[in-house]
Amino acid sequence: MRYNIDGKFPMMANWLMVKRPQNGVYEIKNTLTEEWLALSEDVFGFLKDLDGDTNPKLLGEKWDVDYQQLLDEFEEYLLIRKGRNIKSGLGKRFFTLFIPRRKRSSHYLLKLINASLMIGWLPILIAGSYSLLNSYAELCWGSILLSSLLSLVLGIVFHEFAHVMACLSYGGSLFEVGIAFQLFYSGAYVLIDSSRIRSRLKRIQVMAAGAEANLMLAGIFLFLASLEGKWNGCFLVIAINNILLAIYNMTFASGLDGNTVIQEILGFSDSKCGVLEIFLESIWGRNRKNYSVYNRGVMATTCLIIACYHILFPVVIINSILMLIGAY
Repeated sequence: MRYNIDGKFPMMANWLMVKRPQNGVYEIKNTLTEEWLALSEDVFGFLKDLDGDTNPKLLGEKWDVDYQQLLDEFEEYLLIRKGRNIKSGLGKRFFTLFIPRRKRSSHYLLKLINASLMIGWLPILIAGSYSLLNSYAELCWGSILLSSLLSLVLGIVFHEFAHVMACLSYGGSLFEVGIAFQLFYSGAYVLIDSSRIRSRLKRIQVMAAGAEANLMLAGIFLFLASLEGKWNGCFLVIAINNILLAIYNMTFASGLDGNTVIQEILGFSDSKCGVLEIFLESIWGRNRKNYSVYNRGVMATTCLIIACYHILFPVVIINSILMLIGAY
């Protein structure tokens, strides 16, 4: 399907997954919100025909539906889009840069790249660290600002690229690539879906692949920093920033990779809830009987630790910044 996100009229969202109809009912998965919806044949037909170029009023007449009411409902459930800007939740916005023509791919090169990343990131990081610690090269510092900007660009690009490679290599789907804005920070994003991947370990690796890429990149630049040259100080800055980027992304804040990994481990992979909701579900939720007392205890304890971590992590960061300011 051709997606015309710059068209004059709304179009069917590109992040929807459709199951084959049963008894004339289509099941739609919204991968942006992780919600499932059931649509009748005429309603789905109207939705599918929204291509950004055709007037919805004409399509409403074609399918004999109340087009304005459906557009309002579609917009509420994020089933349609108009333009490149997407608003999802409080303080969260996305700006689409690229939509692939094919959502899925099983190229052997993707599997090779992902296998190399999964196996090689730790040895490369260790080798780079060992090389730097045993080096007698004098560090030559260039532009710290330029090095920091370069490390941010390289880190984000390789981070998101690794997510895509891992997801596609296991049979997942890629819907789009863009820039995300959430509250006080921004960065690149890839909209992927790993629900087709049956193995929980593989789904965890998809979410952890970004941090693996940052740490592999850090190992490479640590090795470069151990060599004599006028840029080895800049290489060290790039390596350190990529390590910090990996640590940041593996924290358990909502929307980051660490939160998704811990939800996958605890069995809440299909949920967008945070640790507080998981804690309440494990204690008082309707499905708590599906878990043993031991499992519920582990889930509750883990969530409490993460909740404390949410509070302490910003405090530690702010304290460190104040100490640095005070030192000068």
